[in-house]
Amino acid sequence: MVGCALVIAAIATGSFKARRSTRAATGDVARMQQEFEPLTRTARDLGDGSSRFDNAVLAYLRKDSPDNREAVNQSAIDLSRAANRWLELDKPGLEDSSIRVVEQILAHQAEGFRLVELRDARRKAGSGLIAAFDRLDRRNEGAGGRGHVVGETLLARPSLAQLARALDAARNDAVSSLDMIQPGRATTAGEEDFERVLSTYQQEFAASPGQAWLALMREDFSRAVDLRRRVVRLDNLIETRRTTFSDGGSTLSQLIRSDVEDPAWARSLLVAERARQAVQNAERTIGDATVKAIIL
Repeated sequence: MVGCALVIAAIATGSFKARRSTRAATGDVARMQQEFEPLTRTARDLGDGSSRFDNAVLAYLRKDSPDNREAVNQSAIDLSRAANRWLELDKPGLEDSSIRVVEQILAHQAEGFRLVELRDARRKAGSGLIAAFDRLDRRNEGAGGRGHVVGETLLARPSLAQLARALDAARNDAVSSLDMIQPGRATTAGEEDFERVLSTYQQEFAASPGQAWLALMREDFSRAVDLRRRVVRLDNLIETRRTTFSDGGSTLSQLIRSDVEDPAWARSLLVAERARQAVQNAERTIGDATVKAIIL
């Protein structure tokens, strides 16, 4: 009877220790999930969010559609939310590096939106350029620059017909500036030709179609030249800052990896290892209790 009592007592003691060790191990795992899962998840969100923002900005530079603009805005919101969550999390020893990472994120977002604004300004300048040439063409055509059909014959004043050809050349030069990055030329061959024709026949044009017509032609032409130059300047500026933005994105990704993702995963692995050891200790406790019960 005494032996049975000792066996029962040993089993009960072992069972109690086993349950206690198991509860401790389970508690460690739960704490790991509670404390470090948000840390690793937010670290991943920062890395992914930075890449999505970069891709959205670069896509908008290629095609400034409403959908692409919305993608830029939404990716910026998502990245900002991830940065705020990262700052709010308890990260002993990572406070300074966290602030540095978030500051870099904010600066990179500002550069991205500056590029978006430059792309908007470029679209506006391009639209204004086309509109200025359209006005020039309509005004010249209204004065007879494209000729008048009489029977089966097209009649046109030579001076206005020459101006129309010069206008076409200037428009073609300007349109080409909308399709490729070009050096910032002060004037194009087409613009020089148009100005030459306008000056050559200035007295004739002042008499007919008239001074007002001539003044408006000069005004719209000057506007078109200014806008063409602005498009070229903006294209070159966008291309330069696009490279800077891409390089900054790569630097930011490396910073997030070294100061956010790697430390978060290192801490997560450390806690996981401690939880694994706790489970192993619980298993040994159960094994020890079972052995003692068998011996007794």
